[in-house]
This record gives sequence, C-alpha cells and structure tokens, in this order.
Amino acid sequence: MKKILILVIMAFIFLNFTISAKTSIEKKDSREKIYTDIIFTFLRSTIDKAIDDYYHDVAWSTPGYGGADYTNILRIERINEPNQYRPQRFIVEIEVEPYIGPHITVGKDRIIMEIDPDAEVHLIKFEHLESYEMPEHYDGFYLDPPIIKEKDSN
Repeated sequence: MKKILILVIMAFIFLNFTISAKTSIEKKDSREKIYTDIIFTFLRSTIDKAIDDYYHDVAWSTPGYGGADYTNILRIERINEPNQYRPQRFIVEIEVEPYIGPHITVGKDRIIMEIDPDAEVHLIKFEHLESYEMPEHYDGFYLDPPIIKEKDSN
C-alpha cells in the first residue's frame, strides 16, 4: 500500500512539474519574441558582416552580438512603390551593442538594411555611435584608442 501511495505522489509531482515547465516555456515564447527572433535569424549574416567589416580595422578582435538580447529594432518600414499593393521591400534600422569575452560591450552601432522582394538583405549604412571604456584587462582592444563615452546605465 505504501509503495502505491509513493508512486501516486511521485506521478502527481512529475505531472505537476511537466505542466508548470510547459506553461513556463509558453510564457517565454510570446508571439513578439518569436517574430523578433525570426527577424534576427534572417538578418544575422548581414549584421555579422557589418560588425566584422567595421571592427576589423579598429580592433584586435571582432566582437559578437547577442541577437535580440543586445539589439534594438528602431524601425521597420515598408518602402512604398507606385502601383503596388503591399510592396515587399523594407528598411530595417537597428542599434546593436557588440561585445567581447564574457559579454563586455564595446560600443553601440546603428545598422540600416534593406530587404528586397527576393528576400535578400543589403547593408545600406553602418554607423559607429559610441565606444565604451574597456576593463583594464581589455585595454588594448582598440588599435587606436577612441573617444570614450560613459555607457548608459539604463
């Protein structure tokens, strides 16, 4: 009898854990997060190349970026074309904070891209907005020391 009671309790705990884990996953994957992740998956290679092209000339290492977690979508805009209903050409403008090592952000950059009707992404503009002060053990990150701005604490 004790064994059956223990099995029932264990089954109840397992079932409760499974239901709460599923609910937790559903809350994490909101529709907005999924769409944002899809956008960054689609844009990733263009963003990677833009970051690499800029930092290749100014730093000893190309920083990475953490997708949607280290990036803000500033605007997504449809480019209106005459005599077309819902044209499939878009401008996407983002701000990204690339990082090195254990997520030490090196600065802030603005990237503007165009998505054409063939789903090809074209870099329109890359602008380095700010360079952040690096910790002492990363002092040599920049080849020529940039003008450093204090990083916003927000």
